[in-house]
Amino acid sequence: MVSFFALGLYAGLDDFKAGLPGVVQDSLREYGAERLIAESPELQQAAQLCRVNPGLKECEQLEAFQQDPAILLEQPQFQEQYQQFQQQIDLAIEQAEQYREQTQLAFYGGIGLLFFGILLVWLGSAGFLAAGKTLGWSLGFSGLFSFLLYQYGLPAGLDVAGKQLLENLTGSLSGLYGILADHAYLYVVGFVQEGLTRVAYLALGIMVAGLALWMICWVVEKQRFKKAVTRK
Repeated sequence: MVSFFALGLYAGLDDFKAGLPGVVQDSLREYGAERLIAESPELQQAAQLCRVNPGLKECEQLEAFQQDPAILLEQPQFQEQYQQFQQQIDLAIEQAEQYREQTQLAFYGGIGLLFFGILLVWLGSAGFLAAGKTLGWSLGFSGLFSFLLYQYGLPAGLDVAGKQLLENLTGSLSGLYGILADHAYLYVVGFVQEGLTRVAYLALGIMVAGLALWMICWVVEKQRFKKAVTRK
């Protein structure tokens, strides 16, 4: 389950990176053009100039910025800061990518161990139906436990630990950077929770399949027992 969760995160890294500009844009929109102008001498100068001479070409850009502060991300001076932020994200992703191969090996190894366990159950049982019941019950129970863990347990723990970490890292941040940190936190948590949800539904499928296998074997065993009693 853990390796499947990790592989799901690896598979979504490109989408994760593609969504980062949206996080910054949402932060700029929430912070608002007025506060950004108040904190930037260059924007204040442009606003004052446009009050005197509103016909300048630059005033059209300022008006567009006031309507949508997210276009600030397209400006060269802001692009430099964003590129530095992007480089840090890329570095973290590159470090995580180093463990992709080990994760894949763990995933395939887990599948191999599952089939090996099925073989051992079959060899240690008095027949196919007995093996099916044992295996079905085991898969159903483990699937239920994993579903509850990934659907409720880990997300709750992630929320508590994430909020504590956010407070420790951004306690001194304010203004735009504080809002950006909040949006980035929600974005990362959402990305991880999507992976947890995928694993939870996989576990739910395993639980249903296991219980169905147990029920089928139990019904067939009962039918055989009734036929045997009738013949006697």
